[in-house]
Amino acid sequence: MKKWFIMLGVLLLSLAPAVPAFAAPVTAPAPIKVYIDGVKLSFSSGSPYLQNGSVMVPFRAVFEKLGLKVGWDPVGRVVTGTSPELSLKLTIGRRR
Repeated sequence: MKKWFIMLGVLLLSLAPAVPAFAAPVTAPAPIKVYIDGVKLSFSSGSPYLQNGSVMVPFRAVFEKLGLKVGWDPVGRVVTGTSPELSLKLTIGRRR
């Protein structure tokens, strides 16, 4: 019985160097890039990131690149983007 334990130990030790070869390499996620009309958008206040399967993007840079005037209502917690042709309202904490 002692012989079997020794053989098992030798077998496990001989396989130990092969274990890292099967582990997937850990890499940093690639930065998220945002393009509007084929032009890469740069962000001065934060960068886009992935959260719970959704990409979070700072809205100000996007709204301004689209020619919208940005507004903020702290009481209603509503962000607005307006132009003569369009009005967008985003309420913090709502999914729609």
